[in-house]
Amino acid sequence: MATALPLSVVRGKTRARSGAGPMKTAARRVLTHPAGVFGLTVLVGFILMAICAPLIAPYDPIKQIVGHELRAPSAEHWLGTDEYGRDLFSRIVYGCRISMLVSLIAVSTGGFLGIVLGLFSGYRGGLVDAVLMRVVDVMLSYPAIILGIAIVAVIGAGMFNVAYALAIVNVPHFARVVRASVLTQMGQEYVSSAIAAGCCDRRIMFLHVLPNCFGPILVQASTAIGVAVIAEASLSFLGLGTQPPNPSWGSILGDGRAFLRRAWWYGVSPGIFLATFQLGLNFLANALRDAFDPRLIRSRG
Repeated sequence: MATALPLSVVRGKTRARSGAGPMKTAARRVLTHPAGVFGLTVLVGFILMAICAPLIAPYDPIKQIVGHELRAPSAEHWLGTDEYGRDLFSRIVYGCRISMLVSLIAVSTGGFLGIVLGLFSGYRGGLVDAVLMRVVDVMLSYPAIILGIAIVAVIGAGMFNVAYALAIVNVPHFARVVRASVLTQMGQEYVSSAIAAGCCDRRIMFLHVLPNCFGPILVQASTAIGVAVIAEASLSFLGLGTQPPNPSWGSILGDGRAFLRRAWWYGVSPGIFLATFQLGLNFLANALRDAFDPRLIRSRG
């Protein structure tokens, strides 16, 4: 005679068979991926540098020290000084804070708008999808830096204006990624079941479809942060971003261009920090892509 199992035992066996959730599984893959560990370490390191800038920087980044102009790297000035005697290491540390702030505003704002646009376009389909995607195609037809320069030229130079301009640049990229993921999810049985159960469109989009698109969104976000930092540095290099005397990696590179023969450390130091940050984000994006790629998951399983 068969004996009924308690409900708790049945649920426990179900959880054991299903294993951890997809996000936990992806996080475990990233943390065991050498490229993911390196990229995450670089990202966390630069975030801590930005947060703890007053504790790390040995000097005031805008204070001019008379008689210390263009000094080479030493125990007193680890990365040397600029033409005004300002400590380059302190300026690079505070420049990291500006770069992180600009990228955070650009990716969070542009990502939010792009996610909503892509989700609505992919879910509705038809004429709405066609019109919205043609607008996105027009925005994508311009290189990101050219579009950013055009927007900054209209709204004016400055750190926050650059952040808003880069947010607009990020919208079509997130919209495309989310729309493609939504179109894939719309063919799944859980969407049909939710529609048959009478769920409203808002509930289906934000509580059912969107959580299953988080993988591509995270990959795009990690890539977008690196692009935003590079774009901010490029605009500051051209004099359209962070305005002096506030430090920025791009503005330090631009100022050091005229002193490369006399003081090579002036332009090389911020370039090394910028390249390291970009390299770490590229490794992290590759690890996230591998963690969420179903083909790689099946081959490993």
